[in-house]
Amino acid sequence: MNCLNTIKMADYILGLLSFKENIKIKWHLFRCSNCMKNYQKARLLLIEKCDDTIEQPVSKNMALSFVKNLSTSKLDFKIRSFNWIKDACAPETIRSKPVFRTSSEDEINYYQIDRYFDEIETKIYFEKIDDHQFYMDVKATLQDNSTNHIDLILEKTEGGGHIKRPFKNGMASIDSIPFDSYRMIIVQNEIFKGDYYFTINQDGHHE
Repeated sequence: MNCLNTIKMADYILGLLSFKENIKIKWHLFRCSNCMKNYQKARLLLIEKCDDTIEQPVSKNMALSFVKNLSTSKLDFKIRSFNWIKDACAPETIRSKPVFRTSSEDEINYYQIDRYFDEIETKIYFEKIDDHQFYMDVKATLQDNSTNHIDLILEKTEGGGHIKRPFKNGMASIDSIPFDSYRMIIVQNEIFKGDYYFTINQDGHHE
């Protein structure tokens, strides 16, 4: 599939496409970082422009205008930063296994968040291993309590390279990840469910 043109992107944002076309575009967005960035930027511009407390459909002309002006937009993405939580022990309800830490610190440095990827609810746990790397644990739950054929993909936002882990009993973990900026992707039955961009460094977690 080719990259999305202005009309196709606007139709996708407005939900005017067929189920089959939506699946194709979701899969393309999963593979194409450029289209994904344009899509996310267009969505943020629409949210910024429209009062989401008033339920009213966005016009196609408005959606087309936003998509056409993506390259000239001065929208700034706000970065939220969270310091590591320091504790004598980590919450075992999320962490699926003990983490081998090379740091000599007695306290554990960790952070955890909740994120939804379509109908999949996740709890994401990060733990600092040392001054250069971290551990990541993800717990996934669906409304029907099924976690069949769900994969976790973690890729660097720059420089390429990715890691893929299947969920087993609703859990997926990755060891010894270098501090960097990442895109976390959730896929079920080879269908893109959503992604989450974040940065991890010595100071903590940033999104």
